[in-house]
Amino acid sequence: MLLFRRLAVLSLLSCWNVEALPSISPDAAVVSNVAALHAALAKRAPLILLRSGSTFNGQFIVEHACTIVGERSGSAPILTNAAFTTSSNVDSATLYLKAKGMIRLENVHVLNTAEDHNSGQSARGKHPKTPTLAVAVSQSTQAVLVDVKQKSWQDTFLCNGLCLLERGSISGWVDMIYGAGKAFLQGTTIYNRGCGGAIVAWRSTTGGSVVLNDVNIVRANDGFADVKDGTCWLARPWAVDSVVVVQNSNLGTIVNPKLWQANGAGPFSFAKGKTIFAYRGLRGPGYVEQQVDQSLTHHRHDFSLYTTPAIYFNGATWAKV
Repeated sequence: MLLFRRLAVLSLLSCWNVEALPSISPDAAVVSNVAALHAALAKRAPLILLRSGSTFNGQFIVEHACTIVGERSGSAPILTNAAFTTSSNVDSATLYLKAKGMIRLENVHVLNTAEDHNSGQSARGKHPKTPTLAVAVSQSTQAVLVDVKQKSWQDTFLCNGLCLLERGSISGWVDMIYGAGKAFLQGTTIYNRGCGGAIVAWRSTTGGSVVLNDVNIVRANDGFADVKDGTCWLARPWAVDSVVVVQNSNLGTIVNPKLWQANGAGPFSFAKGKTIFAYRGLRGPGYVEQQVDQSLTHHRHDFSLYTTPAIYFNGATWAKV
């Protein structure tokens, strides 16, 4: 029976296109329902293969180093939850990655479908609770997300650890990308469903920073109908010490051509010499060099530190796609 199961799993691997993934085990867990996924996580399966077309409802917490891959022959599997929060977004994220080690996630959609305006409430911050995260990464985790689509209304993606995002997309409204860790987004599409706060809000008090490289920032098809072009700030500080680098990227019409918001999250505001906003190689209708707020732009930044994920993460072996 064990031999038969191993052969069956091996025969399925071609459907997931996982030949490049490390440490593939013939004992991988192949799951297509919530119970099976929770069981695989509880058993700390090193490789979890999600069946295409499957939808997994609820919250999922990954507490061990592993690889989770969605089957590529067919529609990508979906992890979804409808959660609001009044306190910690992390604890109510649809997918919470909190292992002491590396977690690789590939070809999966992660959604938080709690939408104020669809439930008859104001979606502009008046609800006593706010929509929570799609994905959260803890301080102890190295996360590699490849072709992962994330969607929420607010605070869509949180990185407090080390995060590498390759392609995929992030859809949101307020501070949709935020954290205090180190994050490198490459080839990712960012969809603005509204223009609250900023696209990025970062806290760099512990050496964290975020790099947007070759990203495409555009208006979402399912956002607020009354959102005007030129009103979405690219970044704002989440603490006085904040490092945000945007390079080689396309800015759509939704982006405010001044780029940077001086007023930060909570009591924090831009502080010259501590808040680092830097850019190079920008293009697209949302980028007008003459309108960029140069008073908030760091002009002597060493971009050689942000050329590739390998350089950015100091040659770490896990930081490979």
